[in-house]
Amino acid sequence: MKTSTMQTQPQKTTAPNVAQAILPVSLRARSAKTTRYAALALTTLLLLTLGARAADIDNTGTTVSAGVWGEPGVDLYIGHTASGTLTINGSGTVLNKDAYAGAERGAVGRVTVSDQGFWNNHGSVTIGNAGSGVLVITDGTVNVNGALTFGGTTGGGGTGAISGGLVTVGELTVGGGGYNPDFITGGSGALTVTGGTVQVQGDTKIGNYNNIGDYNGSSVSIGGDAYWQGQDFFVGYSRASAVLDLIGSGSIQTANSTIGLTNSASGSARVGDNARWDAGALNVGASGTGDLAINGHGAVFSTGASIGTDVTGTDVTKTDTIISSLGRVTVSDQGLWHNDSEYFTVGASGSGVLTVNGGTVQTTHHLTIGGGTTGHGAVSVSGYQNSLYIGDTLTVGDHGTGILTISDIGYVNAGQATIGHGATGHGTVS
Repeated sequence: MKTSTMQTQPQKTTAPNVAQAILPVSLRARSAKTTRYAALALTTLLLLTLGARAADIDNTGTTVSAGVWGEPGVDLYIGHTASGTLTINGSGTVLNKDAYAGAERGAVGRVTVSDQGFWNNHGSVTIGNAGSGVLVITDGTVNVNGALTFGGTTGGGGTGAISGGLVTVGELTVGGGGYNPDFITGGSGALTVTGGTVQVQGDTKIGNYNNIGDYNGSSVSIGGDAYWQGQDFFVGYSRASAVLDLIGSGSIQTANSTIGLTNSASGSARVGDNARWDAGALNVGASGTGDLAINGHGAVFSTGASIGTDVTGTDVTKTDTIISSLGRVTVSDQGLWHNDSEYFTVGASGSGVLTVNGGTVQTTHHLTIGGGTTGHGAVSVSGYQNSLYIGDTLTVGDHGTGILTISDIGYVNAGQATIGHGATGHGTVS
C-alpha cells in the first residue's frame, strides 16, 4: 500500500497510512489500551504541530487497525480531488469533525468499518458529495453527531451497505443534501441495510432535492434482521423520487412517516416477506404522490392514517400550477395494516385509493372515505377471507366523494355506517 506523507500547509494536511506511519510495529505489539493512548498522543502531536484543519486521503489508502487516529476538530477528506480509501478494523478508532468521501467532482472515496472498529464523527458526514462515495459497515460502530448524507450536491452519488454493527446519527438523508432556490443541487443516493441497528435522532429523508430534470431517484432497502429506529421518516421529501423496500425480517420504528411529502415529490414503499413497520402517524400522499404496498406477511402498524391528504399546493417548478395529492395503498397476500387511532381517512382533501385484495386492514375507530369537500376516496375489498374491519363508524362520502366496492366474497365489518354525510358529501356502496 502506498504511504502518504504529512504536508506542512496551514489549512490542510495529507493523512498518513496509519499502519505504517502512525502505528509502527513496536507500538502495535503493545496492549490495545496502551496502543490507543500512544497513537492518540502521537496523532494529536502531529496535528497540533502542523496546525492542521483538514486531513486528506488522496491517491492512497489508510488503515487503522489499532489505536486512535485523528482529532475531533479536524475535517477528514477521503478522496478529496482524487481517489482514497479508509479502512477501520480490529480495534482501531478514527476521530474527526466533518468527513467527506468523494468530495469534489471526479473524486472517489471509500470507507469500510468492520470488526470492533469505531468511526466517531463530531460533525457531519457526506458520502459522495460532488464525486462518488461508498460506505461499507460490516460490524463495529459509526457515530455521526450531525447529519449523514448519501449524495450531497449536483453530480454527487453516494451508496451505503450496512450488514452489522451500530450506526447512530443526528439526521440521515439519502439523495440530496442541499438546496439552492434557483436550481437543484442535490445528488442521488442508495442505502442497503441487511443487518445491525440504525438509530436516527432526527429526520430521515429519502429523496431530498434530487435533480428534477432527469429525476434521479434515491432508494433505501432494509432487510435481513436489520432494525431501524428514528423520528420523522420521509420517502420522497421534496423535488425527488424515492423508494423504500422493507423486506426479510427487517423492522422500522418511527414516530411519524410520510410517503410523498411535497407536491414535487413522489415516494413508493413496499413492506413484504416478514417485515414490520411501526410507522406512527402514517401519511401516504401528503401533498405529493405516495404509494404503499403491503404484501407477503408484511405488517404495518400506525397511530393515525391518511391517504391523499392535501388538494392545493403550488408546484415549485411552475408557480401558477395548483396540483392535488395522490395516495394509493394496496394490501395483498397475507399482508396486514392495523391502525390504532381515532382517524383513518382515504381521500382527505386529495385523492386516495385503498385496495384490499388479500390480507386484512383494521382500524380501531373511524374510517372515512372522501373526507373534505375536495376529497375523493375509493376503497375496494375483494376476494375470499380478505377483510376490512372498522371498530366504530364507517363514513362513505363525509363532505367529499366516497366509493366503497365489495366483490368476490370480500368482507367489511363496521360498528355503524353512514353513506353521504355532509351537505356536500356523496357516497356510493356497491
